[in-house]
Amino acid sequence: MDRKAIAQFIADQHRADDRAFGPDAQASDAPAGMTPDRWQFLRRNHGDDARAALGRLDLPLLAIWGEDDLNVDARRNAAIYRETLAGHDARSRIVIWPDATHGLLKADAYNWQLIEDWPLIAKLRFVLEGRYAYAPGALNAIMDWIEGRSQDGKVSWR
Repeated sequence: MDRKAIAQFIADQHRADDRAFGPDAQASDAPAGMTPDRWQFLRRNHGDDARAALGRLDLPLLAIWGEDDLNVDARRNAAIYRETLAGHDARSRIVIWPDATHGLLKADAYNWQLIEDWPLIAKLRFVLEGRYAYAPGALNAIMDWIEGRSQDGKVSWR
C-alpha cells in the first residue's frame, strides 16, 4: 500500500470512529456486535489524552501493560508514559510484562479482548487458578513496588 492509500485509509478510519463514538454518536451508530456497555465505554473515552494530567503527577507511579494486550498498544503507551514522566519521580516504574494480557493474566490462556468473550473453559480455568491465572511474577512485582513505597514513607497504611 502506498503512502497516499495509507493516509486515505487512516482518514476514513477516523471519520468512521467519529461517527460511531464522537459527540453526536447515538447507540444505533455502534459497530455491529458491540455491546451497549462497551460502546458507552469507548464513546466516553474516544479521543481522550491524559498526557497533560500525567505530566503534572507529583508522586511515584507504577504503570504496567501486558505485552500481548489486545485493547491497547502497550509499547506505544509505555513510550508515551516514559516521555511524559521523564525527569519526574525516579521511583516510578513503567513496565511491559511479558506474555500478559490487558489485565496481566497469562496470555496463552486468557487473551480475549473482553471477559464476556471468554469461553466457559477459560472462565472455569480462571476460577480454579485464582491468583495463578496471572502472568508469572506480575502480582509479586506490584506488591514489591507497593511495599517499597510504604518503606520510603510516602504511603500510610493507617
